[in-house]
Amino acid sequence: MTDTQMVHVPYRGETLVLNDMIGGHVDVFFGNIAAGGPPFHDGRVKILAIADTRRSPPEIPTTAEAGLPGLVSTGWFALAAPPKTAPALASDIAKAAVEVIKTPDVQAKFRAASVEPIGNSPAEMAAFIQAEAQRWGEVIKKNNIVVD
Repeated sequence: MTDTQMVHVPYRGETLVLNDMIGGHVDVFFGNIAAGGPPFHDGRVKILAIADTRRSPPEIPTTAEAGLPGLVSTGWFALAAPPKTAPALASDIAKAAVEVIKTPDVQAKFRAASVEPIGNSPAEMAAFIQAEAQRWGEVIKKNNIVVD
């Protein structure tokens, strides 16, 4: 989006790259707020923006606020079952999971870990995954990204 050229340096974990940032060996890092939050709150790193459509935590601007409204890159989790799971069983599991995710104490625990709990239906999650695959597929093709 900005035609910025960077060198990708693979790390075996966010803690290791954050330690190298704090030590002055790495200039920029794209990662999860859960890992970056503690050194941010301690003043050891600066978080420039959250690559999402809304602030979380509230004191950090979004990429849209920083001038890049199309830069959205969030991590997400899904509950999955084997493909041959009986539809009635899959539906029952999904309903039970959503009920639990929607409870205030579970919502609070997720948010404390910088995760926004959603609790979609299986159809909504399938549509989301399809949209993500299309969006990231276009990024991969446009940038000639290949697996090393």
